[in-house]
Parts: sequence; structure tokens; C-alpha cells
Amino acid sequence: MVSVEEKSLLALRERGPFYAAEVIKGTVLAGATDASSVCRAALLILAQTDDEAVRAQLFSALKHLDEAEGDDLLVRVVLSLCETDSERVPVDVNKLKAQFGDRAERIPALFVVWRGMELFNQGRGREATAIFARVFQQTKNPWVRDLLVKTYLRTAHYYIAKQKYDRAAEVLREALKVNSFDVCALHTLAILETEKTSLSSLEQIERSWARVVEIWKALHKVYPEKGYNDKVVAKHKYFAARFLQAGNWPKAKEELLRLIDVDPANSLAKQVLAALGD
Repeated sequence: MVSVEEKSLLALRERGPFYAAEVIKGTVLAGATDASSVCRAALLILAQTDDEAVRAQLFSALKHLDEAEGDDLLVRVVLSLCETDSERVPVDVNKLKAQFGDRAERIPALFVVWRGMELFNQGRGREATAIFARVFQQTKNPWVRDLLVKTYLRTAHYYIAKQKYDRAAEVLREALKVNSFDVCALHTLAILETEKTSLSSLEQIERSWARVVEIWKALHKVYPEKGYNDKVVAKHKYFAARFLQAGNWPKAKEELLRLIDVDPANSLAKQVLAALGD
């Protein structure tokens, strides 16, 4: 038997949100009583459009279901999403789980993520990370991925504030497993690795910045007003100074040349480069 979710999803793909909402309304009027399935179908449509006519259709269907089901938290939550002027019904994931019992795993991922965001805002990063990681593993949703990476970053910054740099680095590496091109995670990890390293291994650490610098350069081309070029300049200044401190003149000259390439007006870099000679 085809579920209301499958019917509405097919209608959504083939004919659009309004027709998909009509399918839900027709299913409910025909006697559908599975509130969970109907609400998940409605959420699929609400994720695609904010059209007032579509929301009105869904509200009409869910209102009819609400009258049959009584005090159903999930129905009330989705009803409140259908009416922009109505007061939002608070989402309590634990209550939803209690309501569904053995069907707890069928709660829409949206509400599970909502719970993760609550925990994140309460500073409970470890619990939020566990929720986001589980949902991302199941859905591969890019929005959930970004929330997961942000939670890792917040946790890493907490460890940095506590001067637990090794632990912060571990968290950042976990973030990069989720999104290997996250600039903030790459940047923070590179700084941590550079600060704790001995000068003898500085060349290896500098090479680890290559991907960060390329990302910044690419972003600068698209968003020249966002200051990404300033980050590239700061990187070359930093490593030029570190190589000069270590007495590694060839690498210092390389960084100074790169610095002048992205910041041609930097007279100090030109003076230092001239002093180093050939």
C-alpha cells in the first residue's frame, strides 16, 4: 500500500507543491488517521515552498486531522508552521518520542535537529554534536553538515580558551572529516599546529596552509569586499617573520615574494627582501 508520504512526494515532483497539498487533503478526508505520516508529508511540502495557498490547503487538511486526533503535539506543531500569524508551538522532542513510543525513530529529522540546536544554544556541545552527527550520517543534508561543523568549532574554541590545545586540535580534525574545505577549521588548526611546533618543522607546517590560502584566494575573486585577501597577506607576513626568526632565509624570501605579489604596496616587505639579497 502506497503511503501518504509517497503519494505526496510523487505529486510534489511531478505537479508541484499545491497539488501535493491537495493529495494530502484528499487522503485525510478519505479517512487517513496516521498523524505521523500525514505530518511528515506536510513537512516535505513546507520545506519546498512558503506559498500561502499551499499552506492554506495543508492547514485545512491538518485541522480536520487535529479534530479527529485530539491533542496531538506533532499535528499542532505543523499546523503552527502552516499559519505564519499563529504563535509557534514549542517543539519538545522528548514529548514527541513519548507520544510515538516504538515509532520514535520516525520523528522527522527536522525536530531532532531542532533539539540539537537547543542543546547547542545551551552550551551543551557534546550532546549537540552527537545529534547532528547522527542526522548527517543518515541524511547527508548540507545544512545539518554546517551545523555539525559549527558545533565542532565552538567546542574547539572552548578547549582553546582552556589552553587544552591538543584536545582542540582533535576536535578540529573531526570537523575536517565532515567538511575538509571548511576555512575556519583549517585556519584554526593551522594556527594551533604552527604555534606548538618547533622551528625545525616549520616548513612542513607552512605547507599545510596551502589549501587554506588557495581557498581564500578563490573566495577573494568571488567576494573581493569580504577581506579574504587580507587573510592571505596576514599568512605570508606571519610565516615570513617565523622563517626570519628561525634563520631560514630561502623560505623567508619565498614568503616575502608571495606577500609582495598579493600586496604590491607593502614597502616593508620590499625593504626586508632587499636586505636579504640574492
